[in-house]
Amino acid sequence: MDGDGEGRSEWEEESPVGSVSVNRFVSEEGRVEPRVPAVSCVATSVRVVVFGTETGDVWLADIAGHLLETWWGRHRGPVAAVAVHDEAIVSAGQKDGSIMMALIGNDGGKTNVLSWHDDHAVITALAIDPLANPAGQRIAFGERFGRVAMVTRGWFGTRSVQVIRLAEDQVWDLQWQGHLLAWVEGEDVRVFDVRSQASVCVVKAPMDIPFMSERPSLVNLTTDSQQLRWVVCWGSTSRFITLSKRLQGESSTATTEQGWIVDIVNCARQEEESGDPLVGRSESLETERILAAVPFDLVIDPDPHVKSILMLVESKGSMRLEILRFENGTSESDEISGKEQIPLAVDPNQVMEAHVLILPGGEPMFLSWFRARSLNQPELPVLLIRKTSIVESIQKHLRDRNFDLAFDAAKKARAGPLRRAHLDLGTLAKNYLDALWASGRLELLASVLPDTIDTLAASSQSSRERTAAEQWDHWVAQFVQAGCPGGIADYIPTVDPRLPKAVYDSVLTALAVSNPEALLSVLQKWTSDVYTIPGVTEAVEGALRSSSHESLKESLLLLYAESGRHDVTLNLFLEEQSLRVFEYIESHALFEELHDEHSLRLLFEIDSGRAAKLLARAPASLLRFDSIASLLETAGRRDWLFAFLREAYDEDDSRVVEYHETLIGLLCEFGAPGELMNLLSTSSGYSSEIAIGILEDAMSRNLGGFQRERVFLLTRIGDAKAAMGVIVSELGDVDLAIEFAESQGDALLWNSLVDQARSDAKFLSALLEHSSGRIDPISLLHLITPDMNIPNLRDQLHRFFIDTSLERRLREGCAMVVLDQVEARVEEYRELLGRPLEWDDPCGGCGVGDDSVAEHHLESVSNG
Repeated sequence: MDGDGEGRSEWEEESPVGSVSVNRFVSEEGRVEPRVPAVSCVATSVRVVVFGTETGDVWLADIAGHLLETWWGRHRGPVAAVAVHDEAIVSAGQKDGSIMMALIGNDGGKTNVLSWHDDHAVITALAIDPLANPAGQRIAFGERFGRVAMVTRGWFGTRSVQVIRLAEDQVWDLQWQGHLLAWVEGEDVRVFDVRSQASVCVVKAPMDIPFMSERPSLVNLTTDSQQLRWVVCWGSTSRFITLSKRLQGESSTATTEQGWIVDIVNCARQEEESGDPLVGRSESLETERILAAVPFDLVIDPDPHVKSILMLVESKGSMRLEILRFENGTSESDEISGKEQIPLAVDPNQVMEAHVLILPGGEPMFLSWFRARSLNQPELPVLLIRKTSIVESIQKHLRDRNFDLAFDAAKKARAGPLRRAHLDLGTLAKNYLDALWASGRLELLASVLPDTIDTLAASSQSSRERTAAEQWDHWVAQFVQAGCPGGIADYIPTVDPRLPKAVYDSVLTALAVSNPEALLSVLQKWTSDVYTIPGVTEAVEGALRSSSHESLKESLLLLYAESGRHDVTLNLFLEEQSLRVFEYIESHALFEELHDEHSLRLLFEIDSGRAAKLLARAPASLLRFDSIASLLETAGRRDWLFAFLREAYDEDDSRVVEYHETLIGLLCEFGAPGELMNLLSTSSGYSSEIAIGILEDAMSRNLGGFQRERVFLLTRIGDAKAAMGVIVSELGDVDLAIEFAESQGDALLWNSLVDQARSDAKFLSALLEHSSGRIDPISLLHLITPDMNIPNLRDQLHRFFIDTSLERRLREGCAMVVLDQVEARVEEYRELLGRPLEWDDPCGGCGVGDDSVAEHHLESVSNG
């Protein structure tokens, strides 16, 4: 397809352009003449392409563009139509009404098998029955005046002609698939079932088709025998015609009498009633004309649609190829997402017809050819249009020095095409990296290094790991020398491949001077076995002598920890007042290092709460409890000692037994409300007398009254009177006083309350309300004096009298009940005494003497 001559043609210079390559189709090799004479018609198959010429010749070429055969003077005048299927080639003359067929053997030999003339026929289209055996046994032709007919070869050179249709419009583009024959009739497409001899369907042209070529194009989309497809293009609109065989039991509203299910799908819809999405986006409707259009990217399943369309466009006296790509990859969208234009060195004034044909087979390829207005004008080319190969794309990117695009394309290519084009993936990778370095795009360079070096190493002839290591060594040195090691540090591999330690050391050493933040980040990511800890530690220590950057200190801490120098690390944490010291001590069990007052002071200064909790949880085998308490007492920070003892008490109160009294004093000073009472009520590890003394000392220092705590302690030692005195005189809590008196059950305590009520109306009011049954109410009434202001006194007296009246009635009622019972018993006794005595044994032989019968009987009755 590309020329093999010494010089480049004008088409080779223009290609590849974008994603499309345009070249002359017929190559120099094997030509009888430098150029094919003016082309009048073209037919394509999977293997060959047939050309008919204006001079009546028929040329045969393979799909690579090499000429295979030539029939000189096949027809008188221009060749009107050609068709090809397998080894059968058919051509028809325009002026003499002749149809000629030849069979091409595998050895390249040719045999003429049919020659037919009809002086009145003006043939415009040909098609070969694909199911006929032998090949070419039956052909179909269409005429300018609307006749469609079939010619069948018989024995001994006989033939029969069957007319299928007589139409009013000219017939173009006969296409034969299976038993179905399709052709363009005017602007419509008709499908005919040859086997049943009946019309299948008619696909009507759109209502409004501005600036179209002379006729629509019909493209054969060959599939299996059960599903046949064509696509017809009117330039602005394409429609898929899908005919499927109806299966047994299947029904469809679009089923023909012959059992075909017809499905017609629009591939590109018009924008508005009179608009056209393709032409409508042209620069000028008056100066542009679409000459031919075919789908460029076809998607058949599951729903047919066109992703892009290839058009031949005449515009302002020039010719171009134009590819329109639709948004979302489907022409059902009314938006075009991309446009690509390829100028053609063709003068529209010399063109009578322009066509684009699909070359069937693998990847999309197209033939574009032009019919000249006159044989005397310069030759018009036959062009091969195809998607640019990946090798061509790479070569174009290299010429444009787009090394990134060249490398990306090369990674997707197969090794064979690259090797034949003398393209080495490793060289492309190096060119790409060198270009990024030269342009100063170091950030992008660093980010692509891992994948690029991996690709380069995989394509290398030597060891993959060795090549990768060499490349990384090279680029690390480049970044370090340029003073920007931080740009590459995050991308350097530490496992596959594992580089020499000197490489990692060089990066870390450079970062210690130029970028401490990046140094700390890298040290946190890398494992310590990839670099030399002593060397890097020395570099960081040296950097710290001239800078106090926080990241340098953190890096040094990390290095000390990795090297096992926990004592030094701990001291640094303490000196830097780092909160990480707590986690570090606990994770490495460094409690033994906290053996002096200075270390404890530094630890508590960082966070006294966390320090106290950490020390309280320290194992006794590593840190003695009493030594910590002693050091904290020596330090003179009672608040730290309190925090420590309280955490220890919460953790295990048995460890703090001997410090309970100390803790009581600290709670008086630092404790929250309720904490002191909680300790006093739950602990038994202290002396109540000593605790009372501690509380009194705290009171003398104005730390609080601790009344409830003192009441609790005084009650505990049995001094209820003193406890009541605290409640009455200090707390003044009447309810608590009454509750305390009730709980103790001591009449003296009630008497003390009555004494207090003599001068305190609040106490007297409370006793009137709550002391029923414990204090004589009458005595309380005698305490009321006119000058006392007792709240709700009337209500209380009213309730008092009601309660007293109720009590009196209850007493009287109870007395009457008792009296009634006594009177009843007495009356019963009298009745018994007045009853006559019987001398029989009334006791049923009890053996009691007669003289005591009455007394015994009376006793029996009285006992029930």
